[in-house]
Amino acid sequence: MSAIPTAPNPKDPDWEAPLLETSEPRPDLPVLLSGHRSAAILSAAGEMQLPWETRGARIEWGGAYAQGVRLTGPWTLQVGSAGGAPQPLSTFLRSLSVRRTEVTSTYQGPGWTARQEVVVPHDEPAVTRRLLLTGMAETGLDLSIGMRVEPFLLPVLMEGLRPRVYALRGSPTGFALSAEGYALELLSSEAPTSLSVEGRALSVEPSTQPVPAVDLVWNLHLDPAEMVRLSWVVWGGMEKLVRMEPDHGARLLSSSVAWRDERRSSQALWWNERPRFRFPQDPLLEEGALLATGALEALTHAPEPGMVGMVAGYPWYYALWFRDIAWMLPAVLWLGDFDWARATLGTAFNFQSRAHVPVLGAEPGEVPMQVSPGPIFLYGTSDTTLHFPALAYRFLQHAGVERASFLRPLLPHVAGCLAWADRKVSPQTGLFTNGGEIAEMAAAAQQGKVQCGIDALDTTIWDSTDRRAHAVDLQVLHVRALRAATGLAGALGAFDGAPSGGEERAQAIQQKVLNSYRWPSEDYLVDTLTPEGEPVNRLRPNALLAVMDGWLPREQAQAMIRRAACEDLTTPWGVRTLSRKDPNFDPEAYHDGQVWTIATDWAAHAALRARCPEEGLAYLHTVTGLLKSEHGLANECYHGLRAQPFDSCFLLGLSVGPFLTALFEGLWGLSFVPGQGAPVLRVDPAFPSTWQEASLENLRVGDTILDLHWTPGKLKVEQRSGPALEVQGGEGLEVLPVSTGSP
Repeated sequence: MSAIPTAPNPKDPDWEAPLLETSEPRPDLPVLLSGHRSAAILSAAGEMQLPWETRGARIEWGGAYAQGVRLTGPWTLQVGSAGGAPQPLSTFLRSLSVRRTEVTSTYQGPGWTARQEVVVPHDEPAVTRRLLLTGMAETGLDLSIGMRVEPFLLPVLMEGLRPRVYALRGSPTGFALSAEGYALELLSSEAPTSLSVEGRALSVEPSTQPVPAVDLVWNLHLDPAEMVRLSWVVWGGMEKLVRMEPDHGARLLSSSVAWRDERRSSQALWWNERPRFRFPQDPLLEEGALLATGALEALTHAPEPGMVGMVAGYPWYYALWFRDIAWMLPAVLWLGDFDWARATLGTAFNFQSRAHVPVLGAEPGEVPMQVSPGPIFLYGTSDTTLHFPALAYRFLQHAGVERASFLRPLLPHVAGCLAWADRKVSPQTGLFTNGGEIAEMAAAAQQGKVQCGIDALDTTIWDSTDRRAHAVDLQVLHVRALRAATGLAGALGAFDGAPSGGEERAQAIQQKVLNSYRWPSEDYLVDTLTPEGEPVNRLRPNALLAVMDGWLPREQAQAMIRRAACEDLTTPWGVRTLSRKDPNFDPEAYHDGQVWTIATDWAAHAALRARCPEEGLAYLHTVTGLLKSEHGLANECYHGLRAQPFDSCFLLGLSVGPFLTALFEGLWGLSFVPGQGAPVLRVDPAFPSTWQEASLENLRVGDTILDLHWTPGKLKVEQRSGPALEVQGGEGLEVLPVSTGSP
């Protein structure tokens, strides 16, 4: 969201280190490049092609993505020399390097070498690739470069769904396609020798036809030691954008050489403004924090004006999913990216439902589950809306009252969230109730003669297990919302719809959970209650949210951590969504047995909050190991019986956002003292007894930037810039007099 500096000046170059380097083609290994409006999905074979296990089948996900739209399927290159059949470029791979700003690869074939560069711009809906070919044959070499582009042109709403027929036209340097309100254009720096669809030459006259793929060929002659450069740009998204700017593609192609440096500059600026963890006794965890920070930044997404947030995940969640964003935003705030957090909150409330719309699963006051350009939006969850009052209050705590003044006109939206929640409270139990969305959507769809194709229990659109009635985690989120609304009213002034006696209501719900959800034989909390208030004895990690929020006395909280750590719930690769002892356990079921990275993050955060630092650190190390082995990505979920990604996005915001939050709030024990006019930071770390020091540098609170340096029993605070900030120490921690320094 900040201006790009003229030259990078990184304080710490670690973010520039390669995420992956290989000399062997790895067509099964995902590679991601992303900017704010575009992305490229490749494999570690150096090709825009990636078959990925999806819902029990291998589906192809490689290609170019922009403006919330999957522009292409596979976008591949072939090389052929005189007398030889064309072969995939990846056949000749010699090396591949993946950085956050580009993917580079080198190739060597008979009589030639090549270097490929793939880059996405900082803030354009486009992807570029460049091929630099050098001749090695003493007498010169005739070479053909073939390109196949498989069009897609739809937002990723359902795996594999795309148009059957496209409007198509050729041009001297490429082609353009459109369908269903979406469009793309491919341009080349050199005119192709041939351009065809299914063997038929493509005319410059527009036509409408099925287009399984467009084939382009460049016939070249390489003199000895001569270098030939070929550059291509694919850009597009919403058809209105492409039509309104017919010359934009040519401008993109001409400027694409500078994209790498511009992207690197924007990254340098972003990283310079972020805090940095230093763990001298645990460099592995320090590396994990760096990888997770980069992964979260890779998800930032602003496809068009008025739509700012984070992509939920890759490959198949390329949209703004606000339940997922809700779990990412706390980390964004701790990272000090207040501009992005503010714009994201504005987007969420802008698409908040004003009416009852059954076919979308929408109720008045409900925050959307998913938003894509178009706009396409969908509601029908029972948890998304509960997050946003608390996120608004978090913003105020992190950024200060003055910067949070934009929230004042948004307070009616907060009130709408609370009114929505109130309508879902059971009069019999006084607890929040979820369920009902799917049945209503299906009925509305039948009335409109639309086939939904949704096979799910009547709980939320995307859940595949029964989360109806009084799920324990929903009660925690409801309490957060009530307390946040009270805090917002105290800081910004009373507003219509603010809960009357919000703290008393929150305390009553919390006490009811502690009384009614107790499971003494397991030293745990049950997963849910029936509508009549009877416990459902099912053991899930969701109950750990109550520990994360400090609801239980320390002894009971620690007993829950010990129970969660048992092998029926915790595996060496993470925490299952359901105990293996449960009769409904299925290691391949999304919510009933698979291992989820977010559940591992919850366990880490809860263990640290319960003052079980060794257990918490073990969970953090588990996630760090995944981040390292997956080269800076973090899978959504794994098989419940083996350490293998299963039905999983290869990068999910739910996996990296809560991991970072656990570092800030669990390990460092950072929080804000409520009810203060200016932010008051509390530091209550849960470091293991073997640690002798730790630092958190460049932490931003309001307009103040500071460094925290911990040694056992003492906290040194160095204020880099900004107004004085009060810092309070937690249990047994002495805060030394604040010193001032310079960044």
